[in-house]
Amino acid sequence: VGSLQEPLRSPARIAIAADGTVLVTDPFSNRIVRFDAAGASLGTWDVASGPIGVAVHPDGRVFVSLRDEPKVAIFDGNFLPLGFLGDGNPIVTFVRPTDIDIATDTGRIYVVDAGGDRVYGFAGNGDVATIFGVRGETAGSFQYPSAIAVDESSGRLAVADHDNYRIQLFSMAGLPRS
Repeated sequence: VGSLQEPLRSPARIAIAADGTVLVTDPFSNRIVRFDAAGASLGTWDVASGPIGVAVHPDGRVFVSLRDEPKVAIFDGNFLPLGFLGDGNPIVTFVRPTDIDIATDTGRIYVVDAGGDRVYGFAGNGDVATIFGVRGETAGSFQYPSAIAVDESSGRLAVADHDNYRIQLFSMAGLPRS
């Protein structure tokens, strides 16, 4: 066991691509640091708006939530910009998206919006598949949800509900589960 030693000022989130490449967001340095599977530095990608969440789609696209804009940027495998997730869709109203995870079996993209107290699910093509969550303390509601993980083997999502001090479990469609 080793560590990835490229100078990191504020590592926030990690994603591992199918080829083993490790991507680390460094929001206060406005970049994503890249490592190969063995931990050797592959360089950095600049992200002026401060990258927070990062996920790699099975098709190679890279999704990055932005600290300074309420958006999730989409890049190709060479980090060329492709656009923004949900751009132009009036029901996608990100406030502060902080984390992203992707179901590799379906290609569904899940975004936790900490500032909006909700979770968005998108089909692999970017169409909205589900939106769930409101501000509150009851099951299915959130207070600053900060992270999300897809558990494909159990068909569920785990959401870190930061200010309610809990992890909530949901079906892939957003229904509360145990």
